[in-house]
Parts: sequence; structure tokens; C-alpha cells
Amino acid sequence: MCHSGFFLGLQPSAGLSLRWCEDFLTCKICYDLYTVPKILPCLHSYCQHCREPLVRDRALQCLECRLQTDVPGGASSLKTNFFIDSLLELFQIKRNRDLACTVCSDAQKILTATARCLDCKDFLCQSCTQGHCCSRLTLHHKVVKLDLPMLSPPMRTPILW
Repeated sequence: MCHSGFFLGLQPSAGLSLRWCEDFLTCKICYDLYTVPKILPCLHSYCQHCREPLVRDRALQCLECRLQTDVPGGASSLKTNFFIDSLLELFQIKRNRDLACTVCSDAQKILTATARCLDCKDFLCQSCTQGHCCSRLTLHHKVVKLDLPMLSPPMRTPILW
């Protein structure tokens, strides 16, 4: 059985969802999409390059909740927020809609990707997703659908077509 990771669908008609997602993925310092998002102990995140100049005496203060955090190694020593990093990747994929399947060998027709394997980073059409989930080599890969509602809860059950 193929394992799925979290699902994120950003449908073109869901402008509000797309806007909400962009707001969630925007750094509160540079007001741009996060680049190398670093997470503080208070769970607020900022771009690494935005926080670095704000480190004083090997400590920094969260701009949102004012919690003081020791960072002897600078902002780069903070943990990367991989959740936001993954959301950013999917957000940028969905913003550039209609991606082609990267596995399909059907040269006559380019099929639109409906899912993505987070392990091998392939974009998959429905047919290739089924094959990906059945192959012994990719059986335990995490596959996410690209078209589910934005606010679905994270799921860890197999994709069933």
C-alpha cells in the first residue's frame, strides 16, 4: 500500500484559499514567501536571512510574541520549519497549475499530474499514481493528491482511487 503524506489542494476557483495560503506562507519581516523558514521555540517562523541581522548577543526576540530565545550559533542554528517548507513547495506547484505527469511514457498525449510523490519528487497522473502505489520499489513512498480541498485535515491513509 502506498502511504500518503499531508494533502494540500489549491483549486483555481478557490481564490480565498489561495490567498489565505499565501498569507500563511509569508514572512512577517520581509513580506515575501518564506525562504529557508526557521522556527522559533514559540512556533513562529521567519526567513533565515531576515532573522540573522536581528540576533543580538547570541539571542533574538520573536517579533510576534516577544519570547527571548538563545541562539549561540545564530539564526542558521534554528531548526528549519519543514512543514512550511513542504507547504511552500506545494503552493508554488499549484500556483503554476496544469503540471504534466513526469513518469508517463504516453508520447501521444501529455497527461496532467493529479498527485506528487514526496520521496522521489515525481508528478503523477492518475494511472501512474496507481502504479506507483503498487510497485515494490515505491510501495512505501508518500504520495499527495494535488486537488483536495485546502482545509482538509492531514491524512496518513493510502490514496484510494
